[in-house]
Amino acid sequence: TDITELANPLEYLQNNKSIIVQNLDMNNIIIHDEYDGAQLNDIAIVKLSNELTAYGHYKDIENMPLIRPVCLPNGEEPKPGQRCWAAGWGQKFSLQDVESGRKTMEELHTSELLEIGIDVGQIRDCGRGMSKNHEDYQAYTTAFRSDRMFCAGNSMGEVDACQGDSGGGLICQRCDSCNFYIAGVISFGAGCGVQNRYSIFQKATFYESWIRNVTRLKTNTYSKNMSHIKKKGDRMAPNKYGLWS
Repeated sequence: TDITELANPLEYLQNNKSIIVQNLDMNNIIIHDEYDGAQLNDIAIVKLSNELTAYGHYKDIENMPLIRPVCLPNGEEPKPGQRCWAAGWGQKFSLQDVESGRKTMEELHTSELLEIGIDVGQIRDCGRGMSKNHEDYQAYTTAFRSDRMFCAGNSMGEVDACQGDSGGGLICQRCDSCNFYIAGVISFGAGCGVQNRYSIFQKATFYESWIRNVTRLKTNTYSKNMSHIKKKGDRMAPNKYGLWS
């Protein structure tokens, strides 16, 4: 099938995902040398054995490659209230929903990459949905470090990152262009989709120098290659050394 001649090539790809799947081996995993085994410096870089193919098995579709590199932040951070996007293969809800009978174990996991739009929270929002008597309160508040972490979610608890999403990226749009950058890495939370309880992300700007030192990436490596992207909300993917979104 020549998908460039189809009326809706993107819909065709959505319904035939197997033709654009790429299976790649890991060459190396570089864990932050000050990772404490829990939440502090909870970040790593995965080096792939081969580079990703931007178009999978197909050529350019309306000048929109199927896989693109996401930029490093270059010091930019999302503002509270800004809508960003997270993606992952994590649980669709918490185990408590299974234990309570509201959901079944079969519904818990997904075989497809899921994407959510969530809002960056104020620092005061990051632990406010948990009472001091909550069993996770002490661990949650002790682990949170505002210099290198931030939170994002939905105050109504309608969408959230969950167990199994950790390590995925939070992708935001730059203020002055249509380019996207990785603002954070999904790290931890208490429950999934709980009202007024936000997930915690490692702040990409805090670790940007470390990422550049490990990968030998220069500033604005991808910016000149991203100027053609006009569609807000497009999903991005990492380069050979990058963090998966």
